[in-house]
This record gives sequence, C-alpha cells and structure tokens, in this order.
Amino acid sequence: MPKKILVIDDSATSLMVNRIVITRRTPHEVLAADNGLEGLRLAISMKPDLILLDVMMPGMDGLEVCRRLRSQAETVAIPVVLLTYSNEDDDVRRGFESGCNAYLNKPLEDRKLTETINKYLEEKKPDV
Repeated sequence: MPKKILVIDDSATSLMVNRIVITRRTPHEVLAADNGLEGLRLAISMKPDLILLDVMMPGMDGLEVCRRLRSQAETVAIPVVLLTYSNEDDDVRRGFESGCNAYLNKPLEDRKLTETINKYLEEKKPDV
C-alpha cells in the first residue's frame, strides 16, 4: 500500500530529483515543501509516513524542524531522515540530538535513498 513521504528541502533541484527517484523506485506518494515552516505545516496536516529533511535551509534549519516535529504529538512518531552535505562528527551528533532516525549524506545515491525509505516504510507482517 502506498505511503506518504514528505520531502523538505529549499533546493528545487533536490526536491525534483528526490521526487523522481521516489516515484520511479517506490510506490509511495511524495509531498514537498521548500522551507521548514511549510514542512512543519504539511507534516501536521498531512501526517506523512516518513520525512526526508534537508539540514541547511534559510530561516528555520532542518535541526530546528526536527526538534519541533519531535515536540508535537501529531508528528513525534514519524521517522525523520536528515539529508546534508556535512558529515562532520559534531554535525552528525547534533542531527541525532535533534531527534532524527537517520542521517544521510548528499549527494544521495538512488540505491541508498531507496534502501532507507524501504527500511522505514516496510510493511510489518503479523506473526503467524
């Protein structure tokens, strides 16, 4: 069953590339926001099953968006994957401290993005 993935990124190119990869490689629906505030609004109103969140954005960065997602009952349980060009230890630590479930480095390989999506949206099969 298709699920909803919210991609929050200020780069139109990244939004487009992620939308193409997700729609070609998975059955899931893509929602998109080009800034943190709009991403928060969509997360609360649309209740996506997964959020892919850019860290470096003007205004409200991805770390603040993630903290706010974790502080609201409507979004606290939604898996959040941070996407960034920085892989410095301090940045990774700050990412996980903000409440993310995973931290991926850009540029994203299609395979890695698909694997991560599948990991968090895998259908749970009942025990027989």
